[in-house]
Amino acid sequence: MTANKAGADGARPTGGETAHQFRYPNFDWLRIAAATAVLFSHSFLLAQGTEANEPWRQLTGTILGIYGVCVFFVISGFLITRSAFNSGTLRSFTLARVLRIYPALAACAALTSFGLGLAFTSMEPARFLADLIPLKHTIKTILHPGTPYDLASVQFYPDARNMGRTFNGSLWTIPQELACYVIVGLLFALRLLRWPVMALLLLLTLPALSLWNADAAPEPISNFLLVAASFFAGALVFFVWRRQQRLPAWPLLPCAALLGLAIATDQSFGLFPLYGAYPLLMLATARRWSLPDLKGFGDISYGMYLYGWPVQQTLVALAGGVGAISWHALFALSTFVAALLGYASWHLLEKRALRWKPQPSQRPVRQAAAEHG
Repeated sequence: MTANKAGADGARPTGGETAHQFRYPNFDWLRIAAATAVLFSHSFLLAQGTEANEPWRQLTGTILGIYGVCVFFVISGFLITRSAFNSGTLRSFTLARVLRIYPALAACAALTSFGLGLAFTSMEPARFLADLIPLKHTIKTILHPGTPYDLASVQFYPDARNMGRTFNGSLWTIPQELACYVIVGLLFALRLLRWPVMALLLLLTLPALSLWNADAAPEPISNFLLVAASFFAGALVFFVWRRQQRLPAWPLLPCAALLGLAIATDQSFGLFPLYGAYPLLMLATARRWSLPDLKGFGDISYGMYLYGWPVQQTLVALAGGVGAISWHALFALSTFVAALLGYASWHLLEKRALRWKPQPSQRPVRQAAAEHG
């Protein structure tokens, strides 16, 4: 998830300085927290075979993991919109997005398809490879991430819900993120990347308004509607931030009121983009309360998200299947392993791929925004 995993540098230029020269380390910390939230909820699903006992679901009716996904999309909406303004051209914007998403996705698909595929296939290994099953699955994942959810002949463990055949259930968010990128790119190309358009898109996709029957819609559309409002909310906050490269505190009051309304009307998830996006991004861009910079450590959140599900499936299988490992043991072990893989993914592949990314526009964000938005 994807969520976005774009760079978090850029804040408050002064004088001749440009936005891309700065870093906001809180973005990296929030993304790690979001990836950890996804692993937390999946630990219940895979260790117990159900999410019924997940505390956040019992409290709000919705698992913590989907809030983690929405946090990714809020951050993505803010940073991708800013990236469009800094890119200057649609070509450079598109190339930057491709380099950020696809190298790590392709590597994860190949490593898990061949490695875990060979480890858990019911076929003879030679036949498994001769039939090009892992190669075909890798290509399908690159072309259409998240489908198919299983890998032919591979089952991690038998279970009543057949979850043991789900190869990487987290990848359903990648097509939704790519769709949001396409929307931003088209709006940028048409010179329609403006706050009223983002506000309209937010209202059209807000789960609480139920303008669309997401449950009756085809899966790609219902999945998009589940997270798109969070992306557009993050993009809308960017237009507030770009005026002075900071977020004022007064909108926190209406956000708090909306949170109270959400709790009172049992719409904690449905109204999340309205009450959650602004405080999250205010925290992310708060220079005065910045956490330690993780620039040297790296942005491990994308790798954590990509590898988290396969890691958890492997641990459940090694433990003996559903019910053989506690959720907290699975959560602790999988978080550690996924973080290591995220670290390796960033340092061995992701940051190297980003060296090919076009340099941001040398104009300050405020000037670029004024000319394009």
